[in-house]
This record gives sequence, C-alpha cells and structure tokens, in this order.
Amino acid sequence: MKIKFLFFLFITYTIQLAAQKKVTSEPFGDKIIFSQFEITIPLKGNDTYGEIDDYGNRSDYMIVPDGISTKFGYGIHHNKWVGLSIHSGIDWKITPKLVSVPVYAQVTFNPIISGETRLLIQSGFGQSFALGRGSLSGNYYKARLGITTDNDISVFLDASFYGFEIHQQEMGSFSLGFSLMTF
Repeated sequence: MKIKFLFFLFITYTIQLAAQKKVTSEPFGDKIIFSQFEITIPLKGNDTYGEIDDYGNRSDYMIVPDGISTKFGYGIHHNKWVGLSIHSGIDWKITPKLVSVPVYAQVTFNPIISGETRLLIQSGFGQSFALGRGSLSGNYYKARLGITTDNDISVFLDASFYGFEIHQQEMGSFSLGFSLMTF
C-alpha cells in the first residue's frame, strides 16, 4: 500500500510539472524548477586482489564495480546555490543480488568555488524498497560530495544506506557517479 501511494505521488507530481509550460518566480522571471538525472556505479573491495587465477592472470584491482544505478528527480532551486527535490530510480547491486527502488527527498548545496565550478553537496532521506524480496524495505539515507562544471554536469562520490539487511549484512553502497542538472 505504501509503495502504491508513493508511486502515485511521484507520478502525479511528474505529470503536473510536465503539463506546465514555464514556471517562473514572480519578482525576477527566472526559472526555479530543475531536474537531475544521474548514473552511478556501486564499488566494492576486490576479494581476489593479488591472487592469480587458473590462467595465470593476476587480479590487480583493489576496487571493482558491483552494479549500476540510475535516478531521476525534480525540484526547486534558488540561483543554482540551494535546492530541494524529490527523486526515485533503480539501484542494482550484483554481489548481494539486490534490486531496490529508493524514493527520497534531497537537499542540494552547490556553492561556487572558482569561476563557474561549483562544489556539490547533497543529502537525501526517504524509503527504499527491495524488489523481489517480499515486503523488505527501510529508511533510505544518502550523502554526496562532488564537483559541478559550468555546463551543469557533476562528478561525485556517493554513499547510500538502504535501511535493511540481507543475509545478516546491512545493505548500502559507495558509488562513483555522474549527473546532469537542467535549470
């Protein structure tokens, strides 16, 4: 029931934003709505680092990819410096065989550090739902630190915690990602 309600709210909000031709703030006429699309690669420590396999190949990478995630969100901002948005997407992690859907609110701080380069700081809180694992869900937390270029493309490190356990192990991810914000 919770999933249907959250999905209904997200779809309703998305349709409402798509139906508006132009959203402006009254005093300055600036567009205050932004969207964010991101792709992240969860990382994990290589269990076979330094070992040699049957074919004589040595495992030289300390950190290896462990899935892929993609998310999309809409929100409001003030001069690209601060924003509040709602997001959802799909996280896939290979090792624990986990596919989850987080739905969360996110606060963004994006101060200028040099010219048009900005520091990206984002924090989110919401709910995460594991797909194909019954009613497994939990509180979703995320923190992000990165750099945003003058064309609103960001490169970042991301830590996410899903708020539930699988095989007595707390689920979360440490990821490297890219995002595109449209203002």
